Amino acid sequence: MKRTFTWIVVVVAALALLVIAAVLALPLVVDTPRVQALIVSTASQALGRPVKFTSVSVSVLPGPAVKLHDLEVAEDPKFDSAPFLKLETGRLALKLGGLLAGRVEFGDLTLQRPAITLIRNPEGVLNIASLGAAAEPKKSPGRGGQPSGGAGGAGAAALPGRVRIEKGTVTYVVRGKAGALSRYRVEDLDLTLGGSGGTLTVEGAARVKPGDLGVTLADGRIALNAGRSLLEAPVSARVGVDGRDVAELVAASVGPTPAIGGPVKGTFNVTGTLGAPKAAGTLELASARVTEEVAACPEPRRRTLTLTALKLGGTSWDGGRLTSRPVTTSLAGGKVSLNLGATLDGGVRVELADLSIKGLPLERVLVDFLCQGYAVSGPLDFDGALAFTASGPWGTLSGPGRLRVGPGRVVGARALSL
Repeated sequence: MKRTFTWIVVVVAALALLVIAAVLALPLVVDTPRVQALIVSTASQALGRPVKFTSVSVSVLPGPAVKLHDLEVAEDPKFDSAPFLKLETGRLALKLGGLLAGRVEFGDLTLQRPAITLIRNPEGVLNIASLGAAAEPKKSPGRGGQPSGGAGGAGAAALPGRVRIEKGTVTYVVRGKAGALSRYRVEDLDLTLGGSGGTLTVEGAARVKPGDLGVTLADGRIALNAGRSLLEAPVSARVGVDGRDVAELVAASVGPTPAIGGPVKGTFNVTGTLGAPKAAGTLELASARVTEEVAACPEPRRRTLTLTALKLGGTSWDGGRLTSRPVTTSLAGGKVSLNLGATLDGGVRVELADLSIKGLPLERVLVDFLCQGYAVSGPLDFDGALAFTASGPWGTLSGPGRLRVGPGRVVGARALSL
């Protein structure tokens, strides 16, 4: 028994030494120029875009891998001349079993701190629409036209098992008509893409700027099909949002006046396609603030209305239109409920249907917020509908309804001076 155990130890030690020797000899064994040509060919054909990097190097620890230096993925020339993706170093793992058999087999691809640019043109087309477009098959050096990376012979290279993005940055550029331009930025993007059999799985998290809005993505799936473009691929995912203050994000999206802020939290189920996603879920601002600089007010001219627990139930996004049924909140004891509709293309227009206001103290709005010289202080009841544009809500406000003001008094600076 003791002799058998000794032989087992010797065999295990010999195998371990063999593996260690193979790993240490990896930089000498791997044919770097062939691996470089193999990676360029595989990546360019998969993305339908030119891929380049200045050099590659082979690392041993923490596992065998090829490091790609100054990696760039070209942009669609219809959108821009700057790279679509750029980073200093990418790490492409090599499978040890394949190397021992004289083949190059890729493992996970890790992109650290990549800078990615998404562009939407005035027609609503994204620059990623051409990703994955059919490319002319290319052959890299190797026997019989097969790619090769080992000194001992050729071997087919598999695509990366997973793609990881760590601490990435995404700049989203929206080009409007007449030269209008909007920019949004996603920072600290951590994303993992995997899957097989035509289904891409996606999970990750990021922060959206402006606004410092945290976003999580779970159970993401993209159904790829060779007969469709990337933007036509069906998608599904669960998305969570959590932010301390949405003021900067709202200002960038719909305009700075009036300023709407407050902490936000929500969950959504995403469906549709990658080019035309749909979302449905709930959103809540625990303490929403509406702030505006009112010229009629004495100092301080910047006035704020605070809404308690603004809840957007049944919120959905589809085809450039946001709806929420119902929206509920309260202001100074008055209750408000409504059905919200908003279109964001070509200027933000907001529609408040089935609007019900009960017991709203008018003095808080007309005197404290709008600084009207003549006003009444009674509680307001209103049933009807309103519509306005976000760029000038007070000047465009309109809609039918039934209004009742309860017992109160005449207030306001001018009224009191009579």
